[in-house]
Amino acid sequence: MSAPLRARLLAAAVLATLLACSWFPAARAQAEADQSAAAHATAPPIEPSARPGETAAPAQPQAWLRGPFGRVLGGSVEDAATTAPSGQPLDAFVRRAPLSMDWEVDALIVSLEVVAQPLADGPSDEVLSTGAPVFEGPATVGDSLVVATLTSATGQTSQYAWLLEVPDREPPDDGLYDIPAPDVIIESGAGSVAGVLGDGCYVFLCVDAGRMPPPRMLDPLAVVLGELLSMHLGDESALTAWEGSLTRLGQASGEVHTASGGPLAPGQAVVELTGLEVPAAGHWLLELEVELDRERGWLRTVYRLVAE
Repeated sequence: MSAPLRARLLAAAVLATLLACSWFPAARAQAEADQSAAAHATAPPIEPSARPGETAAPAQPQAWLRGPFGRVLGGSVEDAATTAPSGQPLDAFVRRAPLSMDWEVDALIVSLEVVAQPLADGPSDEVLSTGAPVFEGPATVGDSLVVATLTSATGQTSQYAWLLEVPDREPPDDGLYDIPAPDVIIESGAGSVAGVLGDGCYVFLCVDAGRMPPPRMLDPLAVVLGELLSMHLGDESALTAWEGSLTRLGQASGEVHTASGGPLAPGQAVVELTGLEVPAAGHWLLELEVELDRERGWLRTVYRLVAE
């Protein structure tokens, strides 16, 4: 992974942790300090957003829910946030999954309430939090609508919703959430192959795989000279960036080609590996590094390509 890409991921992780572990008074104090500094600064005139005699409604802050599914922007109660692009409920992975909420840093939020409403008849609503931005997820198995109600210092109330699917699985006894990462699959006209996973970070866990297996141990994928390969994740989730290298193997080893792409379009699940077309017959080692959407992390994989 390039240094800038690692820096962006590290910065995002640190910021998310700070937001999830902060308390409302600290956020309010920081926001008041920002407002005080802004009041003494010279700013260009702003065009009025309302007609004379009308009062513009304050904009609602954005809010995110973080968990085993990554970090997802809240939707409305009528159109709860789900997993793109398939529109399925977010996978909580276990009962009582570790969840956290964060919102725009300039939002003066003074109270928070999070409730899980099971969609099946019978189970009662679960109160997940009455103030803390870090809390346990639903314990009820099945689909639940998680609704967060935020109140600002001005008394404005905002609601956000997420649709969660809770499997019948207990949290790990040791508290270590080793959630399987999706396969990174490449396709040619001859077929497809999932890459062998190397180093990477996925949701709650980072792994240092050490030395990669010898190229001869990798399943081969037949390609045509100059063929444009495509890549996608096994769970059909989206990517935000990628980079890769193509290295010639065998007696003519040493030839290397590199390419990258990103930032990708929101929700983009299939990527064409432009710049990594095999230029000559023989065996080639393809190494890829992908950045996943929803701030789930990054994965490094390897492949063996064979061109006749």
